[in-house]
Amino acid sequence: MKVEIRKFTPTDNFRFLRLTLDKKYSKELEKSFIGYIGKGIKDLFSKEKTKKFAIIADEKFAGTIALFNVEGFNEIGFYILPNLRMKGIASNAVELIIGYIKKNTMLRNINAITTTDNVASVNILKKNGFRKLKKWKVKNELFFRKKLK
Repeated sequence: MKVEIRKFTPTDNFRFLRLTLDKKYSKELEKSFIGYIGKGIKDLFSKEKTKKFAIIADEKFAGTIALFNVEGFNEIGFYILPNLRMKGIASNAVELIIGYIKKNTMLRNINAITTTDNVASVNILKKNGFRKLKKWKVKNELFFRKKLK
């Protein structure tokens, strides 16, 4: 399966909005963003603080991946459509966003947060060289960091 990332288009924004309005996906998306509530969810969608990308698999929209800078905390977040999970798409997208970050930013580290029960995301992050931060302890959340340089 060919995976690529590209900057969000207005059509991608519409697709993502449609997902948030769909009862089937909205609860899952809400859970995905739980770690960001304390940081100010409005910052997540700020063009100055967020670079959003569409994940394209075999030329079809497969999900989203973003680079967030919220309160100086640089991290990635990703979401794959449920019917396309377990196909390596997310892992490939994480690898691609890391390449983008290395090429286009001066960041030395990148972070990621996931819930303790999200085993798939934990495995994707570990596969891409992220290490769990033991000093961060927040109920039901795991913090990961990858050194870039």
